[in-house]
This record gives sequence, structure tokens and C-alpha cells, in this order.
Amino acid sequence: MTTSNLEVSEVRLLTFIVSEEEENIRLDKFLAQRINRISRTGLQKLIETENVKVSGEIVTKSSFPVQIDQEVELEIPNIPDETQLIPQEIPLDILYEDESVIVLNKQANLVVHPAAGNFDNTLVNGLLYYSNQFEKMKINVRPGIVHRLDKHTTGAMIVAKTPHAHMRLCEQFANREVSKEYFAICFGHFEEKSGLIETNIAHHPTKRHRMAVTKEGKESRTEYYVLKEYPLFTTLRLLLHTGRTHQIRVHLSHINHPILGDTTYGGRKSKFGGIDGVKSHFVNRLLKIMPNQALHSRQLGFHHPISNQWMEFIAPFPETIQNAVSILEKSSENPIFQEDWWE
Repeated sequence: MTTSNLEVSEVRLLTFIVSEEEENIRLDKFLAQRINRISRTGLQKLIETENVKVSGEIVTKSSFPVQIDQEVELEIPNIPDETQLIPQEIPLDILYEDESVIVLNKQANLVVHPAAGNFDNTLVNGLLYYSNQFEKMKINVRPGIVHRLDKHTTGAMIVAKTPHAHMRLCEQFANREVSKEYFAICFGHFEEKSGLIETNIAHHPTKRHRMAVTKEGKESRTEYYVLKEYPLFTTLRLLLHTGRTHQIRVHLSHINHPILGDTTYGGRKSKFGGIDGVKSHFVNRLLKIMPNQALHSRQLGFHHPISNQWMEFIAPFPETIQNAVSILEKSSENPIFQEDWWE
């Protein structure tokens, strides 16, 4: 058995034949043994997004057992390898920095690291421009990245500046020792003023860019507390007990309270839940000032990777959320929704 040493950026299609000694092992493990430039997690994502064929048929389950003499084809998106990452001047709102970590307030419309469809102008490109410390960590396309926020989610994020800090912080996230608190504006009102949303989450069976509540997905838990109710909307404080992709957005949409502005999970419908007339006009006004989902990583707590001191940071709200809350506060004083009150 040989391992491919091709650069990821040079490859469009790789083909392997399953040997006798590889029979019945998982598909993701088989590919990980053959390719040393893509992590197993990365390979699993390629499998889930229909980039792998076995004997000519697309397979989307990483646990699929390969059989002797089967042909496995892997199509790799043209994602740059670490040597192609370029520094780019991107504004960084830094809340705290020392020799080991940076805590920043991520802006909306910023992808965290390069991936298919977003090869540059990411947070990683900005970090490389900001400090040559990250150049020393270019062992993959995610130097310093410990966790992610969605492209249009704003707020507190931590980045590691050294390999040791990266390892220690990753351990904390894996062991669920990090405190993550979010703020959201969502549609509707809640019968219970606090609660725990517990479901399994996996990729949507037909819409691969989305996640969904499923029976066979990974366990996920989101705790919520109602902060304030407004006409048509509620603001929430949310605590993450797991860190699944799109978790808060999926959970709130699942219980019929999508986040304001969330295009993917139903939060940009001005007539959501039977809203019409002047109320629909009011929602449209909110959507115009909220181009992305109203979800903000408000507070982040962790043990410093060197001193082990517990540290907490609060990320100020972006102007879009401040403006939306201001309009909601005004709406509380005008429950009749007069035609011109927001002018």
C-alpha cells in the first residue's frame, strides 16, 4: 500500500484500488491511509458532500466498509494547500492579545479559513498579514484556528499563536471546558422562558449545504433563556453544550423560532408564521438593516493555555444588531404598528 504525496492543489481526481489487507475497513480510514495531506475530518466532509465514488457509485457514509478490488475515486475541490496561503489586509477587532492567544470580535461576512468557494479573504489570510507568528504555524490551511463561527455570525473567537497553545485550547474545546454564550433575535414568543433543546444534528439528506435535525446525527444541546419579548420577536441568551455545525440556527428553526435574517434556516421570511399587512412591512424594515443572521457570540470563557487562569471576554454587538434592537425597543412602545412610526 502506498500513500499519495501529491499536493492537494494539484489534484482533481485520485483513484485507488482496495487491497486484500484493506478489506472491510471504513471508507474514511481507507482514504486517510492513502492520503497524508488531508485530515480525516476533511476526508469525512468530502465523503459527506458527494466527492467520493466506490465502484462508480457515490457513497456519502464515512463508515462504509470497502471491499477487495473495489475502485475508490476521490474528487478534491481545488482548495489551496498551506504553501499557497497569502497574507491579506483584513480588519481585525482584537479584544485581547498576548504571546499565546488572540481573542477577537469577528465581523459578519468573514469566512474563518479557506475552503471550497472561499480560497482567500478569510480570517486566516488576515491573521497571516497581522503577524508572522501564524506563518510559522502553516502546517495546514487553518493556522491558529481552534474553533469557527459561521460566515455571517459575529462575535468572540479565540485564535492560538503557538502550536502548544493550539493543542491546549483544542483539548478544552474537545472536553467541553470552554464557556460559549450567544445572543440572538428570533421570530415569535416562547411558552417556556428557559429550556434545553436536545436533538441529533447531521447534514440535510438532500440539501448538502444545510444541517438538519435527524435520528442518526450527532447529539447536540442548546440551552436558552428569554431576555425580552417584543412584538413578533424575542431576544435570547443561548449557551452551547455541544458545538455542531450551525447548531443554534438549526435548533431554533427546528422549534419554529428561526433567527432574524437567517437565509438558510427560514429567518428572512417577512410573512413568517402568518405575519401580514403592516406587520409584514415592519419585518421587512428589520430585514433591510439585518443583512445577516442576528446571531452574536457574546461571551467566551476558557483557561489560558499557559497560565491555566480562567479568562472571560465579552464581544460588543455589531451596529446591525444594535440598530435592530433599537427598532424592537421602539416597537414595544407602538404595539398598534402605526404605518409611519419607524420613519
